[in-house]
Amino acid sequence: MSAPLTAGMLVLLREDFMKNKFYSNVSAALLKAALINGAQELGYGFPSNTTGWGRTNLSNSLMPSQQAYMLHLENLSGLSTAEYYVYNFTIINTTPAIKVTLVWTDYKGTSNAAISLVNDLNLEIISPNGTKFIGNSFIAPFNASADSRNTVEQVVIFTNNSQLGSYQINVSGYNIPQSPQPFAIVISAGINATPSAAKFDGITTNFNQIPLLYNTSNIILENTSNGKIIWSSNAVTADQDFDNNINISRNLITINTTHLHSTLNSNVTISLYSTGFASPVPIKNNAVCADCNIILAAAENLTFTASSLGNFSALENASLVIWDSTHSSVPYSHGATYETQLVQYFANYTNTTSNAIITSANCSIQFSNAVGFMFYNETKALFEYNRTFSSAAAYNYNITCNQTYFINATAANSTIIINSTNVQPYMPGNFSIRQLANNSINISWDFAKDASSYNIWPHPQYLQ
Repeated sequence: MSAPLTAGMLVLLREDFMKNKFYSNVSAALLKAALINGAQELGYGFPSNTTGWGRTNLSNSLMPSQQAYMLHLENLSGLSTAEYYVYNFTIINTTPAIKVTLVWTDYKGTSNAAISLVNDLNLEIISPNGTKFIGNSFIAPFNASADSRNTVEQVVIFTNNSQLGSYQINVSGYNIPQSPQPFAIVISAGINATPSAAKFDGITTNFNQIPLLYNTSNIILENTSNGKIIWSSNAVTADQDFDNNINISRNLITINTTHLHSTLNSNVTISLYSTGFASPVPIKNNAVCADCNIILAAAENLTFTASSLGNFSALENASLVIWDSTHSSVPYSHGATYETQLVQYFANYTNTTSNAIITSANCSIQFSNAVGFMFYNETKALFEYNRTFSSAAAYNYNITCNQTYFINATAANSTIIINSTNVQPYMPGNFSIRQLANNSINISWDFAKDASSYNIWPHPQYLQ
């Protein structure tokens, strides 16, 4: 079962590199270095013929314990013979051991060669006091001759030998007949992994006082003038670049989720200060937030929860009510409507706080085969659109209204056009209307029929 389990761990490691460390591609050398770096020694030494580099431990490979943090380095351009790669890192905590693992994918060897290794890299670590540690030298003083057989080299410096300060990694191309030779390095140690959050103030979390940045709860980032973000769930904050990926400005919080750890893309509480709106509504990614629950919306301030990250802002609340003249019990209703008869469409788009109609809005109406723009009728104090239909059917439509400082609103309804041929008679014979001397009106036609069925009583267009 060891091979399937290890293969599964490598798949998860690769996913983490691409999702949380933002690699577009992950080399085999880097995956192998990460897996070996997190392996647990089982009492047989490093490495051993019994357990190799130890028992694989995915948690250690992803997030080592005991306040140790990780660095992942790749040199894809590679080294040639006699070339060097130098990298410096700083230890701020000597409690966890320092473990540096170098891995490279060697060039193919020759069959039956006495030594299978083709390209030979060497690893050397220099401590702050100048002590040298050689790769795969695990017996004191840890500076025996370099390994010239393996494609994995490791240095482990335990607490009794570690120091605070700057360490130097030297990787040398000792013998590279097939150059250049790329490689990967993984470091786990008490290095500084404090996230960058210098531009935030107020009650922003002091990350320097958090003992374990791989499991941080109640994270707060605040701009005292504009707003704040609170994460209630545990998340990884180690090495996160909040300064460059989160911005809190007036009535706008922008978050670059593609360059933050995935654990941060969770439940948050968002506050926007001084939005400029009396009754603000949360907007997420330029639309009314569907996964937001408002906690407070008053005095131009807005606080709400969201189930995931995005770009957040606020707009004034608005409501939209729509209808058309074929509907009953609504203003300007004409009732039953037939082919070629005029249908009037109305939209009432209002400020939820003041109930005033938003006269400067843009309202459009969309049918399955046409789009129209509504005009504001000052007399009716409504947005209006007029049209006719050539055939009887049910016509669905959507009306959308928007204005810069209000939420976009969309509503749907339908118009029923009645088939006039099903009404007998369609047009009464010998039809006449006469106003009598007593100011009453006389309507007559050839067939006895309720006049209201023809939309002539009390339809105002016939009473002139």
